[in-house]
Amino acid sequence: MIKTVTTFLLTLLLFNLCAPAHAELFEINARGTYIYPHQGGNWDSASGGEVQFIYWHLEELGWALSAGYQVWKPRSSETLTPIDTPRGPATRFSTLSGEASMLPLSASFIYRGELAPNVQGYAEAGIRYVLVDSEVNNQLTIEQRKRNGELVFRETNDAEFDFDEGLLAAFGGSLHFPIGRQLEVFTGGGVQIDFVRADQRLNGIEQPGKNAQQAFYIFAGFSW
Repeated sequence: MIKTVTTFLLTLLLFNLCAPAHAELFEINARGTYIYPHQGGNWDSASGGEVQFIYWHLEELGWALSAGYQVWKPRSSETLTPIDTPRGPATRFSTLSGEASMLPLSASFIYRGELAPNVQGYAEAGIRYVLVDSEVNNQLTIEQRKRNGELVFRETNDAEFDFDEGLLAAFGGSLHFPIGRQLEVFTGGGVQIDFVRADQRLNGIEQPGKNAQQAFYIFAGFSW
């Protein structure tokens, strides 16, 4: 479902390329993004792409709508927790695997200005509503051993991790360089901050804590 919505939105944005009138008022950006999630959260890395449609209300000030598709990888580190069982004290191991597909839908304001001949700087601030399609698996293993290390029992179960939608604030900047009559190449980066952290569930049961998507990101692409 999330891939179908992404395809529709990206096609809708690209359709604006067919509008010849007042081309100087509009801009299309297509970019690839690499994301560095906050180290205290569930995520290890992420990457994806995005298409942005900009309307320049003034020469230097515009607003933008964008849609993208990202794949987020969870941290694969193992968590050990001492627990009590009917058989006595044991250890629970928790390991995350799989991935989550995320669809960020963004609205933002953009300021642009000339920094040097043939170099323009963009500054952007906006919000992102993020839809999540999770295929993250949490493997739970309960294990009890004797003092000499001999295994007494082991029980393993797989559970699905689901996440609600998130709302983020995003701030970034980029440098644009013309390479043709109406074509530019650009590169930049920014930070996204959790405005509303999403709930997370394990096999449908709400879990303590929230799904944090705070991260730094870098990107590069083309605009026309």
